[in-house]
Amino acid sequence: MSRAGGAIHEPRDRPPGRYAATVNITVVGAGVIGLTTALALEERGHDVRVVAAGVEDATTSAIAGACWFPYRAGPPDRVAGWRRRSAIRTRGLSR
Repeated sequence: MSRAGGAIHEPRDRPPGRYAATVNITVVGAGVIGLTTALALEERGHDVRVVAAGVEDATTSAIAGACWFPYRAGPPDRVAGWRRRSAIRTRGLSR
């Protein structure tokens, strides 16, 4: 993943997945969701570029508080697992 001024870190080896080659992907937005998405894609070996109107303190995510819960999500028997994995992932990113 890179940003103006240089690379954040070197790409990792790509685990087996859906694509045979690295895909060039542009993520629009540098808030919590955009950066989390970019990181997940990069962890899978893709070349990710993030574009945004603002960075750091100039993003909504820098000042917004949030409560997360599955709203109108389904199927119900899978939502609890998704919620659990999302909470673990988010806690890990915050460290």
